Amino acid sequence: MKPPAHASTWPLHEAKNRLSAVVDAACEVGPQTITRHGVAVAVVVPVVSKSDAAGISAWDLLRDDLIASLGGPPEIPARTTDAVTEVPLPW
Repeated sequence: MKPPAHASTWPLHEAKNRLSAVVDAACEVGPQTITRHGVAVAVVVPVVSKSDAAGISAWDLLRDDLIASLGGPPEIPARTTDAVTEVPLPW
């Protein structure tokens, strides 16, 4: 079974047998997920050279993957203008 050139998910046995192809795909397409029995267990990502990453923070490099793993951007409650906000305590 040969994943297409744009594949981003590889079964573990295929990734093991074709590691060079997984690494090439990571460099050309982006992060490659490796699965075991259909469950994601690892991700292969390319190393970003310092010249490519100039002016890019680590957060910028990870943001899209983090948001995707959360199923979308996190919900942040709106701020209130109240000077004091009561916080219910469990005791």
